[in-house]
Amino acid sequence: MIEHERISWLKRIYPEFKEEKCFEENVFRPYDLIYFDFFEQDNTFGYTEKINPKDIIGIEYDFDYNFSEKINWYELLCKLRRLKRVINNFKTKEDIINHIHYKYGGAESKYVWKFGKHYFTTSGQHRLCLAKFLNIESVEVYVTTFKLNKERLVRYKKIKAFANNLYKYHFIHRIKDEELREDSVNKDFYIFISNKLVIINIDLIPEFIKYYESFRIYKSVYKIQIFINDFLYPNEKGKYIELKTKKDFNKVNTLIIKHKIKYHSL
Repeated sequence: MIEHERISWLKRIYPEFKEEKCFEENVFRPYDLIYFDFFEQDNTFGYTEKINPKDIIGIEYDFDYNFSEKINWYELLCKLRRLKRVINNFKTKEDIINHIHYKYGGAESKYVWKFGKHYFTTSGQHRLCLAKFLNIESVEVYVTTFKLNKERLVRYKKIKAFANNLYKYHFIHRIKDEELREDSVNKDFYIFISNKLVIINIDLIPEFIKYYESFRIYKSVYKIQIFINDFLYPNEKGKYIELKTKKDFNKVNTLIIKHKIKYHSL
């Protein structure tokens, strides 16, 4: 296999270079993170920080490199366009190191996005990529931090875990995963019981399903059940019902009776 000229150049200028498994790993995009949708930009201003380039797992400037296909770090090094313009300026390893650490301004600065312990470059790709290959342990960069919204993630997982039951009981239609992710932005979730809109706190969904499953209906006297529940737990006509606590479940007793009569064998 013919070695790419940039790899050969790197070995000439940096004889201590050793091929490592990490250079064969994918150059990821931020959007490849499983829970990318649940990260939010920290409201605080960005800051400068010294990081280990080995902690950089991908790039955000992806359209020209890894947007349409997966590439590893060797391939990225061989594709970097900016490096082509300056590569002949470097005669020694020290020349490259000085170039990496030099504090250029504006678009030439080294910017990264931080997600947990991982970083993605958004500017200064060729210098930070070279830093990985030269095994430089610390480079100063400008950091924008994204924090995981754990509460939203918990809501998403809760909806996802019970979506099949909600569908089975005809409270919702089939929902795609991207819709569930969008729904998790809010603390409330929309369901329909006997064709009436009911807004339920997502945290209550598991308990409500148990309540629905255990709710007893006596088919021979279900109309009397409806009459009694309408009297005990009246709801304003034409207005949706909100379930904010478990005590509110009684508000939909009549709807549950009608819903079960319609959809389930009793």
